[in-house]
Amino acid sequence: MPTIRCARPDEYEPLMRFLDAAYDDPPGWFATFCPNDWLRETTDWEHCYVIDDDEGIASLVRVWRLEMALDGRALAVGGIGSVATDPRARGRGYMTLLMQHACERMRAEGMPVSILWGNAHRYRPFGYWAAGRSAWLQVAERGLCRAGVEPLEGAAVPSSAMLAGGGDAVLARLAQANGATPYRRARRPSEWRTLYGRKDLETLWADPDGCFGALTLHRHEDGRVDLAEAVGDMTTCLRLAAGVAREVKGARFSFGFPADVDPPAALWEASDGLHTGAAGMVAVLDLDAALAALGLQQHRRSFEGLGPGETVRHLFGAVRPGLANLWVPAIDHI
Repeated sequence: MPTIRCARPDEYEPLMRFLDAAYDDPPGWFATFCPNDWLRETTDWEHCYVIDDDEGIASLVRVWRLEMALDGRALAVGGIGSVATDPRARGRGYMTLLMQHACERMRAEGMPVSILWGNAHRYRPFGYWAAGRSAWLQVAERGLCRAGVEPLEGAAVPSSAMLAGGGDAVLARLAQANGATPYRRARRPSEWRTLYGRKDLETLWADPDGCFGALTLHRHEDGRVDLAEAVGDMTTCLRLAAGVAREVKGARFSFGFPADVDPPAALWEASDGLHTGAAGMVAVLDLDAALAALGLQQHRRSFEGLGPGETVRHLFGAVRPGLANLWVPAIDHI
């Protein structure tokens, strides 16, 4: 039986080479584009599980503890990410062993629910099913014009400025705006700078008449722009989007939100399309603990006789609403 162990800080460089190679990314990709997760100082070594073979690290699974606020209810969720096996070691069952180990550790450490983003057939054997309810409203320049949204340029804070400490005041405003949203991840103080310091992100903000709003944008090398996050006053956010749309022809913005929260009227009026989907692949690792955390113990009997997928959907919903909803903002995906 292969030995499962936690990765060590002295293995940082080979671990980064392993991840880049396993995902067929250029050298340094994980450290550059995932600084909140994979800088040397942000790596959680106790939850980075590996299996070795004769040539070194052969397979890896990492767990992130996500403290979620779900419309007034708190739930510790185990996020699974960076699942990787070296091509030389595939087919040996290492990922299965690591996933089983990760689920056991999450359950033991008080994370009764787990979420990941990946292929359904790959993760369903471990109890993960599409669940949680997300919705996205699509916004483009024409809709903004028809809704009478006046473009606003705002102030841009690139990722390099965030990492260099130049965005402290903006980070404080972002934290305040984020804390007012009903569904969010409770980020640790050390995470804010590196989260918005991802190389592919730029934060655009404005505060007209004391109505702070901010857009965090993916600016691609080919000139395309995608929306990573919108927080604060929605009218300000839409005005910032209109300013970007005037600059980047054909730009479209997808504003995401939990499907059981009605977005602001200004967003509805500017949107030209709506689509919904699952928040992720979810596993219920400890049903009783999850129900207790969510204050839903009175519904325990309604789960009797349900299989894993039915349990997940009954609790968090999918096509239809569940007893609760699990929604992780896209910028916090791992």
